[in-house]
Amino acid sequence: MRPASLTLDFAHGNMPRQARFAAGPGSPDGPTAVAGDRSRPGEKGKRVRMIELADLVSEERVVLDFEAGDSRVVLDELGRLLGGQDEAAREAIREDLVARERKGTTGVGGGVAFPHARVDVLPGLRIAVLRALESVDFQSLDGRKVDLFIAVAGPRECRRDYLSVLSRLSYLLRGEEVRARFRESRTAQDVVGLFPRTEESVPGRD
Repeated sequence: MRPASLTLDFAHGNMPRQARFAAGPGSPDGPTAVAGDRSRPGEKGKRVRMIELADLVSEERVVLDFEAGDSRVVLDELGRLLGGQDEAAREAIREDLVARERKGTTGVGGGVAFPHARVDVLPGLRIAVLRALESVDFQSLDGRKVDLFIAVAGPRECRRDYLSVLSRLSYLLRGEEVRARFRESRTAQDVVGLFPRTEESVPGRD
């Protein structure tokens, strides 16, 4: 059954309001889109490059059939994935993920959640994917437990791109067919491959 139309407030403080529920250069911790990449008119009306969701995710940041236990364990693991080899980044991201959930759930329904964090210790945006072996209680808007977590982290100054990525992910995962592909993927490589294939349906993609 398709979940009812839901909205998720991605805002920290006074950021833009809501996105409807319905996806760079490499680094040692996988691809990261450097702050400033965007899909908006540039100077004198020139178009500048849109951040592709596929550029923000890597196999190193995908975990499948994770034995979660509870939501705190999930957020700890997402902090580890998004922070990579940088211990300070892992801890800062984990703390902001937890703080964000205290303000309101990022579980949008349909067994999906979009935890997200903005910190001072990342050079650009990153996406991590965690699929839990058993669904966990995440206080979702529809009351359903969550098994699919698509997390985003980025620098504080990258606010517009950060919110754009969250909005596009929300649109991408709106349909049961796409969610099923994420749930049925057997390897991290399969999951990463879903982004360039499915992102074509996201409005605004060149």
